[in-house]
Amino acid sequence: MLSSLQNLSNSVELCFFIYLQFNHLSPSKACPYWAKPSFCYNHLENTEPGTPPYRGMHPKRHMLTSSPLTLSIHKGFPRKKIKHIAMAGALSSTLLLVGCGGSSSSESGATVELIRVDNSGAQVGGVLATTATSITGDYTLTLPEGVNLAGNLVVRITGSNDALHAQVVERDVDISPVSEFVLQKFIDQGAALDQLAVSDVVKLSGRAEEFDITLAAAANLDAVFAALESEIGDFVENEVAVSTAPAGNAASIAGNYRNAAFSFGLSDSESNGYGSFAIDVWTGDFAFADNGANNLSLTILNEESAFGDLRGTAVNQGSVYYESEVEPNINETFPGKLSANGILSVSGEFEEDIDGDFGWRYPPMAYNFSQVGDSGLFFLLTNEASVRYVTIDTNGDGIKDAIDPQQKSGDEIFRNLEMFSRQPTNFSDTDLVGQFGRVYIEAGMSTSHIELLTETNTLTFAGDGTFTYGAFTDADGTNTQDANFGQTFLLKLPTVAPDVTNNKYRMLLVAMQLSDSGELILSSSKFNSYVNMSSAIEGTVDGAFIEVIKPNLGGDISVETYTVSGTDLTANIASNGAATLTVGDTEGTMTIEGFFNNGATLGIFTLRHADSGSDPDELGIVILVKTNS
Repeated sequence: MLSSLQNLSNSVELCFFIYLQFNHLSPSKACPYWAKPSFCYNHLENTEPGTPPYRGMHPKRHMLTSSPLTLSIHKGFPRKKIKHIAMAGALSSTLLLVGCGGSSSSESGATVELIRVDNSGAQVGGVLATTATSITGDYTLTLPEGVNLAGNLVVRITGSNDALHAQVVERDVDISPVSEFVLQKFIDQGAALDQLAVSDVVKLSGRAEEFDITLAAAANLDAVFAALESEIGDFVENEVAVSTAPAGNAASIAGNYRNAAFSFGLSDSESNGYGSFAIDVWTGDFAFADNGANNLSLTILNEESAFGDLRGTAVNQGSVYYESEVEPNINETFPGKLSANGILSVSGEFEEDIDGDFGWRYPPMAYNFSQVGDSGLFFLLTNEASVRYVTIDTNGDGIKDAIDPQQKSGDEIFRNLEMFSRQPTNFSDTDLVGQFGRVYIEAGMSTSHIELLTETNTLTFAGDGTFTYGAFTDADGTNTQDANFGQTFLLKLPTVAPDVTNNKYRMLLVAMQLSDSGELILSSSKFNSYVNMSSAIEGTVDGAFIEVIKPNLGGDISVETYTVSGTDLTANIASNGAATLTVGDTEGTMTIEGFFNNGATLGIFTLRHADSGSDPDELGIVILVKTNS
């Protein structure tokens, strides 16, 4: 068993347990840490079986498995196909126009206009300059005297039905659906366009263009933008949030931190009938160093990790794989930035990894951790993906050294729920006292089924290193074909009911749905998803959510994105912060059950969803972090 009690924050707001039990110790992937995920398959030998997990506190429990009140998958298991996009000719100083007929082509003689826009995107003043595209779709336009590069200076090309825009933040400006999409994201998030740092816009546009984006099947611009939203919407929103926020004070969060994460993963094999369902957990130590202003460096010092997956053509015909690793001396540093609105941002660059017969391409990522108030607590939910390709030998030396982009092997996706907790100084048992709320998620797998479980309960620390709880204990048996991963969050409870009225919370949601038909659906929230509380008993959910759908273990992955606006939520919050949030309609009910802390800056919850008249078929975790905006 891998077991770690994460150090409490200085305010003793939250503590964090993570344990891993893995009973079948076969080959698997190297477990990633947050800056570099991978489904690389390595082999580990002579590993001792894990011990049963600690799960002793009397919980309110919900479970999806083959027993009552649960659902088990004994057939095929889901997986998702990331449709990474490659936009032919659009991102190369050529103009791409997408017409209603679904074709993409360069257009000769199209008028290109230079204008200024306000923060809503409306034109301000007259046209500053104009030109026309050449036979190849290129254009050259001279900036008028006194006009400088800026986020509110745009070039516009107008077609028969639509117009595309691009911000003029560098000398080479390509007008494409991507440039229009990025501009609209700035507008939607309320950016002051004329105040944007030109370098930030250039960086964002360049990183967006690193995605492989194929839009050949899009029938019109609406379809194009829907595809872009699905593929790069969350990434662009994360980047825009950092670009538009004022700088924070990096010195305020310097210190030593504990890091931990729980991750779901799915992969497929490009219609070859083979796939996997995976779980990752990791925990480690970091040092945050102030580099002046809003800049800091994050150094990972050490890490313990474990990974397991169920892979095969069907759940009842799969194999369980496992790998664990202890890395005592990593000392790898990443640059980060802190915004005044409490976003700690770390950039993940485009990567290409080659390992034998296969290679992986990882698009760029923006890892935006949300700070809880002004404390040393940060939470992150990532929507990550990679594409796997067959590799080739390009120089005849017998070593495969390059990816063949024409031989795609499959898609791999990751949903990581991760946290940083600043380590206190001079901490002792007497500091750990009072009542805590606990939420817990467990995922297990065997050669015949996949199982999910969530629990909520309270416990009391006595200040002497002991704690009390209900009189129910539980332990899992072990064998050579099962694996269980669990993660527990503990939050210090208030003594009076927390006031959530008029609070806006960033919603970090990850959940798994199991179907008796064999379908698996992995759901997650995008960065700009919120719970807005209008009172202590009512609120709304607003945002966008991604569903990764896998019809069976060996099937291909598909992805759907949907948005909600003003969806009603009801709340029941007790005097100790215990809370139940409910979102329901005639088709079913989502119940979010857990706890708010003192001051109502943080909420930790389990999630379950049930269709009307049915048992729950979806379980997950929700973290609510009060925003500073």
